[in-house]
Amino acid sequence: MIVLQISSYDYLGGAGRIAWYLYKENKARGLESYLVAGVRTREDPGIFQFDYSKYQKIKIARKIRRFWDYIVGKENFNFPGTEEIPNLIPTKPDILHAHNLHGGYFDLRMLPLISSKFPTLLTLHDTWLLSGHCAYFINCERWKFGCGNCPDISRPPAIRRDASAYNWRKKKQIYEQSRFYVASPSQWLLDKVHESILMPAIIKSKVIHNGVDNAIFKFAEKLAIRRQLALPEDAFILLYVVAADMKKNAYKDFNTIDATLALLQSRVNTNRKLIFLGLGTDEKVEIHGNLEKRYIPYQKDLQLVAKYYQVSDIYIHAALADTFPNVVLEALACGTPVIATDVGGIREQVLDGRTGLLVPAQGVERMTQNIIELMFGEEKLTAMSQNAAEDALNRFSLAKMVDNYINYYNEISSTWKRINQKEF
Repeated sequence: MIVLQISSYDYLGGAGRIAWYLYKENKARGLESYLVAGVRTREDPGIFQFDYSKYQKIKIARKIRRFWDYIVGKENFNFPGTEEIPNLIPTKPDILHAHNLHGGYFDLRMLPLISSKFPTLLTLHDTWLLSGHCAYFINCERWKFGCGNCPDISRPPAIRRDASAYNWRKKKQIYEQSRFYVASPSQWLLDKVHESILMPAIIKSKVIHNGVDNAIFKFAEKLAIRRQLALPEDAFILLYVVAADMKKNAYKDFNTIDATLALLQSRVNTNRKLIFLGLGTDEKVEIHGNLEKRYIPYQKDLQLVAKYYQVSDIYIHAALADTFPNVVLEALACGTPVIATDVGGIREQVLDGRTGLLVPAQGVERMTQNIIELMFGEEKLTAMSQNAAEDALNRFSLAKMVDNYINYYNEISSTWKRINQKEF
């Protein structure tokens, strides 16, 4: 079987990491595997970059139209040559497996054509395909009925003016001419899909949880690794993997993390040192009494990333919206209990009270209380750590994710042959 992954990135970000895992593991399982990315960051003979600019004839009229669409808030689907993506690889794919289709590289209008020629599987990593522009709708139901009157046009992918109703209708028209399969990492997201404009185009859908590489993200003894990373052996360490531009990200919630740390520092009266590690950004060290905030720049080396999970006592995660964040899975796989906001599919990752604790969105008070409870409840913390590592290995292993996708590929391949091509 020949499988082509399509992704905005070949490795970066949550969706890019899953696309990379599947490309690599499919090849290891004996499938002929390729990956086409809008942005290529890794040198690999099976990874190709799609550069739409070489298909683009520069014309003044086209440039004016594109600029006008931007001004009025229309989403940009103008990426010539998208239909040639399957032809970038040496042989015709049996399965075309697409991940994020936003990110400035894919013309969504080509979906009907592509899905008529190839069995097409879409793995949704956010809700952009369902909405008039945003990657997540927060406290908004307008995506069900046509968008318009958007509560926040600045939410990524942002638009300049509110053309969300037009964008929603355009997507609806595209899906009405398409037929494809869908996978979702969480039941939460799949339930949204079933209420959306995407539903009429779907041949079959299922939940396939994301997985993590358990050869890298695994339980390890803290003390030796703390020595390697020059961290105090007796400190209580909290970890948060921060998003790019952490203080302005519309969907992550660093304000809740920051407020929790301030409240924690004011309430905990102990000589034991508290250390907060913010992995993924380069900020100055801050010291507030017995609390020290350290920031670590983005790390490409996953072995090193895993060590930061392994040395931490708790992983804290705050978001206003999330689908099925890989960072939560990575923490659990390393035996690090997770305290996270109960949004999106996180409830399906963290077993509340067993592998971690869930708090309401922006729940500073509850998050602080839960940290203190585990900080002074060593027995409970140890039990959660063991449960987290075991549950992650059982439910979120990389091998299980790949098995599930390969089974789905086989199912898609067999049903595709029976589909009446006149439906397209």
